[in-house]
Amino acid sequence: MLAQFIYQLRQKNNLTQEFLASELGISRPTYVQIERGERDLTIRHALKLAGIFNLPLDMFLRGLEGSRVVLNV
Repeated sequence: MLAQFIYQLRQKNNLTQEFLASELGISRPTYVQIERGERDLTIRHALKLAGIFNLPLDMFLRGLEGSRVVLNV
């Protein structure tokens, strides 16, 4: 699930929910909903997160990091 992948990337990179919410231009509660899978990502937010985590958009959306599968999607 993409929400879990985003959570894992945030934890791995020692980023706060507040930081990512600010980068996306949304409130922290809205970001939390994304991370919990309660709210879908917009294309704009997906592009921004992929850039923050230095991943190509297609790999980000599939939950892939580098050449190994991080999550079963």
